[in-house]
Amino acid sequence: MHGKAYTVFAVTLTPYRVDLAEDETRVFLRIHNATGYTLHYTAQDSYLLSDNLRFTPRPNLGYLQIPADIYPETTVEGVTTFLPVGPTTSFKFVTRFSSDDTRVGALGVTTPIIWTWTF
Repeated sequence: MHGKAYTVFAVTLTPYRVDLAEDETRVFLRIHNATGYTLHYTAQDSYLLSDNLRFTPRPNLGYLQIPADIYPETTVEGVTTFLPVGPTTSFKFVTRFSSDDTRVGALGVTTPIIWTWTF
């Protein structure tokens, strides 16, 4: 599965691959920072919603991780892992980022950005 690119405040986030594996769920995320400001991202601000259950990230030491600071005019990729989920009706990936640009939102933090897949 993959999600469509979502652009907010000149930042494009793309969950370009989602693996629903037997041992874990993996979300592969690409972030392009087209702003003149540094972005701040942590996978701990992400979660999955699957059939009314919320799943928080777990350590993913074996995968590429998105850096905490995403500098202007750069693109980064990484993987966020979760416990295995087996959605039967819907599946959502929710994340957010913050910026040194306080126009992004309250204290520079975006509202949640949500991708939804329906089965």
